[in-house]
Amino acid sequence: MPLRDQRRCRQSAAAGKFYESDAIALRHQLAVAESKYRDEKGKGKLHGAVVPHGAYPFSLDLAMKTLISAKPEEVKQVILLGPSHHLRLRGVSVPEFDAWRTPFGDLPEYAFGRDLLLDIQEDLIVKNLDAHANEHTLEVELPLVQYLFGNVPVLPLVVGQLSGAEVRKVGGLLAELDRPGTLWIVSSDFTHYGDCFNFTPFGTPCDPAKLASLDLAAAELVAARDLDGFIAYLGRTHATICGAFAIALYLGMLDAYETAVKGEVVDRCDTGRVTGDYNRIVDYVGIRFLES
Repeated sequence: MPLRDQRRCRQSAAAGKFYESDAIALRHQLAVAESKYRDEKGKGKLHGAVVPHGAYPFSLDLAMKTLISAKPEEVKQVILLGPSHHLRLRGVSVPEFDAWRTPFGDLPEYAFGRDLLLDIQEDLIVKNLDAHANEHTLEVELPLVQYLFGNVPVLPLVVGQLSGAEVRKVGGLLAELDRPGTLWIVSSDFTHYGDCFNFTPFGTPCDPAKLASLDLAAAELVAARDLDGFIAYLGRTHATICGAFAIALYLGMLDAYETAVKGEVVDRCDTGRVTGDYNRIVDYVGIRFLES
């Protein structure tokens, strides 16, 4: 009689949709992207990064370019922050699995960080497995993490709505997890443009230069660690940045203590360069934060 697997393993919901489900094909996909940016490999001590979570044909190159500067031997655990696409949520949802499955195998959950958060008596930090069940936002980053850093422990956190004051409050709590060897990955696409997103300030089809200007202005505020400026910019422009709360939370975490982390915009791209369709478009920006 076969032994029953007693582990709580979060099965892949995005394999075969957002990235290749076959391990060999997926490794080839990642290797092709890596080969374009080998000169960037191992440059600087990466503290955190904002990377897209679109399907790999649209977003992988930019995500690879943004993360490849990290030195694998310095990454001991990865904490991911990203939005919920399927469930309205307030605060931060902490998972409680043993492992996260990808075509490359299982990544262990960062149990120390998970338990530390769950032990905090704070209404804005919740355990809600439904928020993680079919969410691709964080899962899309996991094969990239495995490819670059091996089977390091991961803690994917789904970030819901937060006020400015709550961002700073929860950011201070997350700062407890900012220990040596921790890499923070914020999974966020930038502006979603088109009638289907109820956002067409530049008409249709969209002028990609105007879209680039809109998102690069937001990205520069993020790279400058200007949390208040970023929040104000979103209020003025209504830019549909799906991971805005996750980005703000990372900035709030950095602001919770003195740190020499400096941000820089790496690059941007959009889905239109692949599809040729500028009536319905998603913009992507990569931002990295380096420790001096």
